[in-house]
Amino acid sequence: LLPPASDAEILNVFGKLDYQLSNDVRKLYSLAGGFQDSYMDRLWSWWSLDRIREENKIRRPSFVWFADYLLNSHLYCFHYENPDVSSVYIDCYAQSKSHPPDCLIAASVTEFFQKYLKSPDEVEAWVLDAV
Repeated sequence: LLPPASDAEILNVFGKLDYQLSNDVRKLYSLAGGFQDSYMDRLWSWWSLDRIREENKIRRPSFVWFADYLLNSHLYCFHYENPDVSSVYIDCYAQSKSHPPDCLIAASVTEFFQKYLKSPDEVEAWVLDAV
C-alpha cells in the first residue's frame, strides 16, 4: 500500500475532477494511498490518487473511477450520495460516456471494502448476472 495522502492532495485531485468529495472517500485516502501502480490483489487494483487523476480525464459526470479488475476489464467508481457517503458501482462500459455504470455494488465505501475483505466474490462483475 502507498502511504496515506494528505488532505490537501485528496482535495486537489478530486477538486480538479470536479467531483463532490464525500467524507468516506476522503477518509479512505487519508488511511492509505491505494496500491503501487500495476500491483493487484486477486486481479483487483485500487488506484493511487495519481492514477485516479490520469484515468478520469474523460469520465461520466458524478462518477469517479478508483479501481479496476483484470487490467481494466471492468472498473469501480465512486458516486457521491451525500456529504458523508459515496456509493460504489461496477462499470463495464468505461469508454462510453452515455452508458451508465452497470450496477450498484455497495451503498458506501465502507460497505464496499467490508464486502471485499470478507468475500471478494461479492464485489466482482460476475455478480451482475445474479442481480
